[in-house]
Amino acid sequence: MDHTAKHLVCSSLAAVMLLTQVPLGTVYDGTASAGISLTACAESEVSGLTVSVKSEYTCTSDSIRINWEKTDGASGYRVYRKNDLTGQYEKVKTIKDPDKLTFKDKNLEAGKKYCYKVQAYRRLADGSNEWGMLSAVKKTATKPKGTPKFKTTKVGWLWTELSWTQTECSGYAVEVYSGAEKKWKKVASVQDREITSCELFTYDLTMDPLFPMKFRIKAFSKDGAGNVYYSPAGTTSEEYRMDYIKEVSADSIKLLSSKAAVGKTSASSYEIYNTQGSKTTKSTGYISSKDKAVLKKFADTHFKSGWTKAEKAAYTLNWINKNVKYASGSDLSKISGLGYAQAVFEKKLGQCIQYNGAMVEMMNYLGFDAALVKGYRGDPKGTKWQHYWGEITINKKTCLIETGCYQKDGEWQFLCRPYSEVSGYIKNNKLQNK
Repeated sequence: MDHTAKHLVCSSLAAVMLLTQVPLGTVYDGTASAGISLTACAESEVSGLTVSVKSEYTCTSDSIRINWEKTDGASGYRVYRKNDLTGQYEKVKTIKDPDKLTFKDKNLEAGKKYCYKVQAYRRLADGSNEWGMLSAVKKTATKPKGTPKFKTTKVGWLWTELSWTQTECSGYAVEVYSGAEKKWKKVASVQDREITSCELFTYDLTMDPLFPMKFRIKAFSKDGAGNVYYSPAGTTSEEYRMDYIKEVSADSIKLLSSKAAVGKTSASSYEIYNTQGSKTTKSTGYISSKDKAVLKKFADTHFKSGWTKAEKAAYTLNWINKNVKYASGSDLSKISGLGYAQAVFEKKLGQCIQYNGAMVEMMNYLGFDAALVKGYRGDPKGTKWQHYWGEITINKKTCLIETGCYQKDGEWQFLCRPYSEVSGYIKNNKLQNK
C-alpha cells in the first residue's frame, strides 16, 4: 500500500471517530473499550516510526522536562500527557522541528505524578502526516513545594502525637533522631498530603527513654519509577520523655517537693564544702550575672508549663547527664574562664566541677538550698581520686546530688539520694554510708 492509500485509510477511520464523537487530540491507553483513534491507525501502518524517551528527566515544583532520542525520518513529534481523571493521554504539544528532542511542561501541580508518551510523525508530499507508534510511558513527578513545619509534639507514656502544616506534595515522611542510637530513622510514611498528623507508639522511637529525641518531617513526591523527591526538613527541638524522667526519679522528686527542701525564691550564692582534709572547711560560691542569664535561658527554653520545681531539677539532672561531654585536652581551653552554667548549658563541656557545679547553681536558681562538695571517690585506704558533687539537706538528712558523665566513666546520676544508697563517696577521709 503506498502513502496515498495509507492516508485514505486513516482518513476513513478518522471519519468513524468523528461519528462516534471521540475527541481529537486524545490517545487511549490501549484498552479494547477505548474505541478507534488516529493513533491506533498510525501504529498499525507506520510501525517503524518509533520514539525512545530517555530515562532521565528534570523537574521543579511546577515543571517537568523530558527528552528523547532522534527518530530517523521524523518531521516532528507530539507529546501527550495522561489525564488522571479519564485515564486517557491528551495532546499537550506538537513539535514541528525534527531536531528538537525535548519538551518542558509548565504550570504543573507540585508534588504530583505525571505520565507522558511521545509520538513521531512524518510529513507526506500531499501535506498530510503519517504517525508512528506511541513511545513507552514515561513516569515523572514534580517536586514538593514548601517545607512542612511541626505544629504540635506530644511525647506520652504510650503514644506520641505529632501534627504539622500542610504543603503541596504526595505525602510526608516522619523521622526520629534517637540520642541513644545517634541516627535518624523513618517511623512513619503518610501517603496523602491532606493528612497532617500521626500517632506513634512511644517505645518504638528510642532504645533509651532517658535520651533526647528529635523529630523531622519531609514532604515527598514519587514518580512510580523509583525516583523520590524530598523537600527540606522541618525539625523539632529536642524532646524528652518527661513522664519517664519523673518515673525513675519519683522518690527524689517526692523528697524535693517537701517544704524543707526549698529555702529561697531565687539565689545568687551557695555553700561550698571542702571535705578533702580531716575537717570540712566552708566557702561561698557566687552565681554571676552571666551564669544567671544562662540559667534563665535554659529554663525558658526547656521547662514546660505545669512542671514543679522538683520536676525541673530532675529534668536538668538528666539533661546534663545526656548532653555534656567530658572535657579533656583542647576542650578544656574552650571553657577556661567560664562559669559553671556557661560551660555546661552553652558549651556542653565540663568535668565534675563544671557539671555538678552547674546542677547546684540550677537548684539554687530554682530555690533549693543545694551545696557543692569537694571530696574524693574510691577507697579511703586505697585508690581514690578528687571529685566534686552536690548535696542537699532535707529534714536533717543529707542527700547526694550527682549528674555523672556518660561519656567518661559510665553513667550514674543521683538526685537527693541518701549516701547509704550509693557507694564510693569520701568526706574527711571517711566513706559515706549513712
